Parts: sequence; structure tokens; C-alpha cells
Amino acid sequence: MIEIKISFFFFLFLLLFLIIYLKQILIFLIFSLNEINLFLKTVNEKVEIKRKDVFTFFSLFFYQFLKFLLGLPKFLKFILGNYFFWLSVTALGIFLDIFVFKFTSDFIILFFTGLWILVVRHYKFEGRVSIGLALGFLILCPFLLILKQETVAEKAAIWTYMFLVVGVVQEIWSLRDRNK
Repeated sequence: MIEIKISFFFFLFLLLFLIIYLKQILIFLIFSLNEINLFLKTVNEKVEIKRKDVFTFFSLFFYQFLKFLLGLPKFLKFILGNYFFWLSVTALGIFLDIFVFKFTSDFIILFFTGLWILVVRHYKFEGRVSIGLALGFLILCPFLLILKQETVAEKAAIWTYMFLVVGVVQEIWSLRDRNK
């Protein structure tokens, strides 16, 4: 049986992601509660739940939900077109994979390598950037081994290899383009 340990930092990262990048849902909930609060303040009588009140609450929630759905394409367009967001997600994901996650996953490695390739293509990074990151992780490995962090050192070595592969492919690609 495989045991997966999820650390506190994973939950912290997940919470920050939900707060920052899914703020549309939070705004939807806040505006819905604000509309209900304004409705309740306008009613001077005792609040008794009647059929028309339930219908009004339902219509307020439905209205806020429609506003949320109308704003969703703009939000998705912003997220999908914002490459700095993807650069941040890639860097944070690699950092979390090396230092926080206690397991090794091929899917995570391939996913963040693919994101790195997309970011490299968009920002037109040279191969030296990927190779420099690989050397940085390679320099980090002996220190991690001295500190008895074998799992972290192994993950840093895996990312060293991935960045070397991406950097070498970038350099071969740029040599091919220069020869044309």
C-alpha cells in the first residue's frame, strides 16, 4: 500500500491558490451575502421566512451566480494569457516538489517540465538559463547529502537532469536556427 504524506506547506499553498486565483468565487459569495444583508436592512419588520422571501433570496443568489458566470471568461482569459502567472506556478511547483512533497511523482515532474518549456518558449529564454538552473540544483545536491536530506537531494538531482535536457535541446534548436 502506498502511503502519501501531505505536509502543512501543501495545504498552505492550496489555501493561497484558492484565495488568490479563485477570488471570483469569493467575490460571488461576498456580494451575495451583501445583497441579502441590504435586503434584510430594508425590511423593518420582524424577519419571518415566507414564500416570497425565499423566492427573493433565490433570485438574489441566481443573479449573483449569473454575474459570476459572466465574469468567468474574462478571469480565465486573464489567467491563461498571463505568462508571469505560469512562470510563478512553475517555480513554486518545482520548489514544492523538491522541498515539500515527500513522494516522487513522474506526473508532477513531467507537468512542471512542460510548463517550464512553455514559459521558456514565451519569454524566449536562452538555453543558458535552463543549464544554469541545472547547475544550481547540482551544486545544491552535495550540501543536501551532507545534511542527511537524501530524498530532497534525489529530487534536486532529478530536476538537474530535466533542466539539462531542456537546456541542451534549446541549444541544439538555436544552433539549427543559426545555421539556416
